[in-house]
Amino acid sequence: MKQTIATLLVPWGLVLGSLTGCGAPQVVIKEDPIHARPIRVAVLPFEDGPRSPGSGTLVADLFTNRLLTLPRYQVVERSQLEKVLSEQQLGRSGAIDLKTAAELGRLLGVDAIVVGRVVEYRPRFLMLVPPASMALNVRLVEVKTGSVAWSATHQRGFPILRWLVMMVPPIAVLSTLTSPTVEARSDQVVTEIVKALDHRLKRIRSQAVGSSPRSW
Repeated sequence: MKQTIATLLVPWGLVLGSLTGCGAPQVVIKEDPIHARPIRVAVLPFEDGPRSPGSGTLVADLFTNRLLTLPRYQVVERSQLEKVLSEQQLGRSGAIDLKTAAELGRLLGVDAIVVGRVVEYRPRFLMLVPPASMALNVRLVEVKTGSVAWSATHQRGFPILRWLVMMVPPIAVLSTLTSPTVEARSDQVVTEIVKALDHRLKRIRSQAVGSSPRSW
């Protein structure tokens, strides 16, 4: 009987997960992450989300703060980054290609550059509907080669939930009381990406014990 109940509940759990946007971050490691020393990186302003000016800078700042918690990365000061961006006459929109990112990395004297794009940045409307949602794509670009070392994609808040909120009054009331803001969604997305990335890199490192450290 217990097995039957569990069998019935699993599909509903998967459906609920998809409705609430609670999937795990998608992290792809493309380069060997074994290094003899911490990697010096700069986090560029991310590309703004659609109709959301300033969202890229806000999310990039969140990402910088979370990245500082990982001992494998040393993040350059924002003042140094902004000075180089100003000298190169680059704005803070975040729309920078990989070649330009690598060149900025050389000017900053870093090993790698973090670039990103806010795919979606949708606040709540009148604190009710639609619910806030946020999606992010972020990559680490090696300065020497201009290639992508890893990439990650994640989102919080799923469009289907909007329709459920609109159609079912009890859910609408509950959403009003508990629905996170888009800023809170952004912090969730960034935090979960960094945690997933750290977990993947640690697992790869543990599997590669005895490998020669890579120099940048």
